Amino acid sequence: MSKIISEQIGKTRALVSGLRSQINLVRNKGIDAEFINQLEADNKKLAMLDAELDKMRDAVFAKTRETNQLLVSVKSRVQSTKKTVKGNFTQERWIDFGIADKR
Repeated sequence: MSKIISEQIGKTRALVSGLRSQINLVRNKGIDAEFINQLEADNKKLAMLDAELDKMRDAVFAKTRETNQLLVSVKSRVQSTKKTVKGNFTQERWIDFGIADKR
């Protein structure tokens, strides 16, 4: 959970609790039970969405790690293959193997 969002969720929970306990003092100021209930529902949704984002971040991190590992493997095999081709064929023939290198 992001620190900023976590702090806001906590502040909003405290506000909702305080407003509920003092509803008689704020009701005539436009802050009624419906307003408080909506604020609480929005805060719960914010917490749920933030938790979903955390799961997505974890999935992206894992997929990035997997991708980077495969990239290293592919690059290594390409390098090795190019070395083999370059060592066994003349420079003019390298293009036949998909190697556009000039040297």
